[in-house]
Amino acid sequence: MNTKKIIYSVVSFSLLLTAGGLILAADPCPAGSVCIPNYGPTDFCVLLTNIATAVTGLVGGLATVMILVSGIMFLTSGGSQERMGQAKKTLLYAIIGLAIALSASAIVLLITTSIKATGIACKAPVK
Repeated sequence: MNTKKIIYSVVSFSLLLTAGGLILAADPCPAGSVCIPNYGPTDFCVLLTNIATAVTGLVGGLATVMILVSGIMFLTSGGSQERMGQAKKTLLYAIIGLAIALSASAIVLLITTSIKATGIACKAPVK
């Protein structure tokens, strides 16, 4: 079997597991927010936080898998400078992705704090 097919299969399977875990672990209506049955939270700040949590999980999971893939690429390079360079680039991009994923929650916290500080309510209009 081709090495690329194995890597793509592992990455796809990992993403499916990560997405499934996020869906099953999601709190449909956090305490302190008003929820409409079958529609989720009506609080805009809670919505932003839920989106950031989901994105952080997906990107963080993918970055972790790519760090493992770059390690495998490095180990199987056989001393080839080109393949080792490609493994180093993959590792660098995975670490950058992990840093962005970890900072997403902080960015959303900054945005929601700014929204609340301006006196604008985080509640979405209920129709």
